[in-house]
Amino acid sequence: MNLTTRTPSESVITAPANDYSPIAIDFRDATGRVYGFPYAHLLHYFLEKNPASAHDPNVPPDRMVLSFSTHDVTLLGWRLSNVLLWLGLARISSIIVRDTRFANMDKEKAYISEISVKAVEN
Repeated sequence: MNLTTRTPSESVITAPANDYSPIAIDFRDATGRVYGFPYAHLLHYFLEKNPASAHDPNVPPDRMVLSFSTHDVTLLGWRLSNVLLWLGLARISSIIVRDTRFANMDKEKAYISEISVKAVEN
């Protein structure tokens, strides 16, 4: 799948309906790194209001944490509730950080402004 042809406001890439579900999600951060985690290793996830947004209206309002067996992935952005259906169906193939100036180009789609990946400490 060629991700460079996507619009600058598209943060969540889903598998086409006629394809098999992806076996993994890749997360593409602002530095160009790509982290891939199998759906089978997804333990749980939660969506909440970003605590930092209460004090600064320019901060993304949503925060989602996905806990995999070895790492936690934190997403910051707008309209992250729109990710839940695709995540539950295991249809997301890529989640990509985009420039915040494009956050409101399409107010129907989730928009990711930051991805952080941390190893789980034992």
